[in-house]
Amino acid sequence: MWKVLCLVALVSQQAFGKTIPVDYVENLRQGPQGRIVSGSDASPGQFPYQVAVRGFDQQGRLLACGGVIIDEQWVLTAAHCTANYESVIVLAGVNINDPEIAVESTEWYNYPGYNPETPNAPQVNDIALIKLPSPLSLTDNVNKIQLQSSADAGKNYDGAKLYASGFGRLWTDGSMSDTLKWVNLRGISNDECRRLYSWIVTDTTVCAQYYDEVTQSICQGDTGGPLVEKNEDGEAVLVGIGSFVAAAGCHTGLPAGFIRPGAFHDWYTEVTGIDFDSSEEAPEVTPEPESEEEDSEESSEESSEESSEETSEESDEEESEEEEPESPEEEEPETPEEPETPEEPETPEEPETPEEPETPEEPETPEEPENPEEPEEPENPEEPENPEEEE
Repeated sequence: MWKVLCLVALVSQQAFGKTIPVDYVENLRQGPQGRIVSGSDASPGQFPYQVAVRGFDQQGRLLACGGVIIDEQWVLTAAHCTANYESVIVLAGVNINDPEIAVESTEWYNYPGYNPETPNAPQVNDIALIKLPSPLSLTDNVNKIQLQSSADAGKNYDGAKLYASGFGRLWTDGSMSDTLKWVNLRGISNDECRRLYSWIVTDTTVCAQYYDEVTQSICQGDTGGPLVEKNEDGEAVLVGIGSFVAAAGCHTGLPAGFIRPGAFHDWYTEVTGIDFDSSEEAPEVTPEPESEEEDSEESSEESSEESSEETSEESDEEESEEEEPESPEEEEPETPEEPETPEEPETPEEPETPEEPETPEEPETPEEPENPEEPEEPENPEEPENPEEEE
């Protein structure tokens, strides 16, 4: 019945043009509504980028927020989760009583547009970076997430299926959830969210409300944690950092507000020295070092001159080295290829000149024996006519 009353109250406020007050969930003190509401337990490795952020402020109050691993040494969270705290402990894993990683940090950076003097009052640009003292060893259960690109910083998520996760309280001022929980949410347009919450919704805000059950929401202990969309390849992309909810409570069906991480890439690079932007506009993030470019050009020229000298020396050495191996060339084992000249024995083809023996046709000269006609001389036997003389 109370769900119906909440929805009726919401419709009536919108009808009369009234805006709904917002608050950080850490400030809520109304009933058992301090957790990922109507969510499910996460399994190891399902949300490897999720961390819990714990600490005490100067008044000794317990800090209970979420955070997101975006690099081996950097965690993204909400600025109201680090403002006026002396140190924080980052816990990773699906069970914070038996974390896979627990590390303390005293170094973090709130976005310059956030006022740390009023950390309990909802503000725009509620985003911060926590630097870990040493890089994490990334595993299947502890890993970083892809950040929303600057090109998608103004994307309309109206109707998109999104996911939130966190270690929220099981009830207000009650015990914390030992296990990581997650819930489906549905994105709504900034125009619709602005009609509800007015000034707090800016271009760097994205809002999401229940997906298929009106009580689905983030709540106390979940801010600073991730709002995620799956891209076309099924990869998780961080599209929001939990910031605020309706002051009426977490179970009301009203949307929660998140900070769009894609709007702050210039600041990430300035603080971390890392370009997290995957868009084509990424090179614009670090245009400062023009002088460095000149230096780099000069150094490149010097290096090129040095390299040319080195290459010339190397080439000389190579030439000398090449000359040395020329001596083996003097051996000219390849000259044994000259034995190919034995192919000259093909000159024996000259024996084809033996065709000259065709000159033996000269023996036809024996036709000279036609001279034997000379034996016709024996006609002299006519001399035997002398026998007649014997008669």
